[in-house]
Amino acid sequence: MQAIIPIDNFNIEKSFKLGNVVFLPANQYKISSLKQKPIELPNVFIEDDLEAYEFAGESLRDLASVMTGIHLEDVWNITVAVIELDHGSMSYYLNSKDQDEVMLIEACNKLEQVMDIVRVNFCRMDNSLMNPGLAGLLNTGYSGMILISPDEEDQYRIIGNRFYGLTMVNGIGLELSEQQIDILLQSEFVSMLIDEELNGVKKLSRLALRRLSEAMYVPHLDSKFIYLMTTIETLASREYLNFKKVKSKVVPLIVKSKSEYHALSEELREYSEDVRTEIVHNGKSISDISTEYRKILLRLQFIIVRYVVALNHSGCSTEEELEELRLSKMRELGIS
Repeated sequence: MQAIIPIDNFNIEKSFKLGNVVFLPANQYKISSLKQKPIELPNVFIEDDLEAYEFAGESLRDLASVMTGIHLEDVWNITVAVIELDHGSMSYYLNSKDQDEVMLIEACNKLEQVMDIVRVNFCRMDNSLMNPGLAGLLNTGYSGMILISPDEEDQYRIIGNRFYGLTMVNGIGLELSEQQIDILLQSEFVSMLIDEELNGVKKLSRLALRRLSEAMYVPHLDSKFIYLMTTIETLASREYLNFKKVKSKVVPLIVKSKSEYHALSEELREYSEDVRTEIVHNGKSISDISTEYRKILLRLQFIIVRYVVALNHSGCSTEEELEELRLSKMRELGIS
C-alpha cells in the first residue's frame, strides 16, 4: 500500500530515489484524478442534557483526520516522499484511529531513516534554519500523510495527528540542486539503506545518524551539546563508561597517527571536563564558556560522522570484532 508523506522546507530540483523512497518536487505527483474516500462522521446524540459523541472505529478515525485540517492541496505545494507501507490492504479500510496513528508513526520513522542520509551530507549542526522539515510535519503543527487506496488508484484518505509539542519555526530550509542530488546518490551512507539485514555494527551506524539528525532539531544550544556528547558515549559502549574510557573506544578508529590520537583525546577531554562539567554542574551556558561554541558543535558532528565512516569501512559485524579492531589500531599507533 502506497503512502505520500510531505516534507516541508525541503526543495529539490528533480525527483530521485534513495533507498526505497521516491522523492518528488512540489506539484509533481499526479493528483488531478484523485478523490477523497467518503468520510463517515460520528452521530451526535443528547442524553440527560449532556452532549456526547458516539465514536466508533472508522467514524472516530475520520473525525480525527478532519480535525487536523490537512488538505490534499497543502501537501502538494511541498516536496513529498512516496513509500510502500508494510501494512496489508485492509488497513486502508478497517484501521481504527489508534491503528492509523501507529501506521503514521511507522511511515514517518521509515522516511526519517532516509532523511538522516540527506542531513548528514548537507546539514550543519550550527545552523538549524537550513534544516529540512521533519517527515510528515506541516506548518500547522500536525503530522499527516496521504494513503492511496490499494484497490482504486484514484482514491485516497488522509491520516493526521499531532505528535510534536512545538511547531518547528520555519527557516530557509534545505534546497538540493540536481548536482547535489547526484552527489547524494553517490554517498557512502546510502549503502546503509540498501542492506536488508543489519548486524550490530551497522545498527550502531544507523543509531549515530539518527542521533545526529535529532540533535540538529534540538533548539537549545546547551542541550544540543549534551546530546552530541552522549551520542559519542552511546557509540562507545552499550553500558556506562567513564569518559576517559569512552575516548579510548572511539578515537583509535578515526585517527591515523599517535600525535593525532593525543590531540583528539585532549580535545574531547576539554569538551567533557571544561565545557560539559560547567554546563551540567555549574549552570553555565556553552556560549558563556566559549565564543567558539558553534565550532564546538560542528567539531562534534565531524567526529561522529568520521566514526560512522570508520564503522562502515571496518568490515566488522559484531561488537567483539570491533573491539579487536580497536586494540589492533592501538597497537599500530603505539598506544599502550
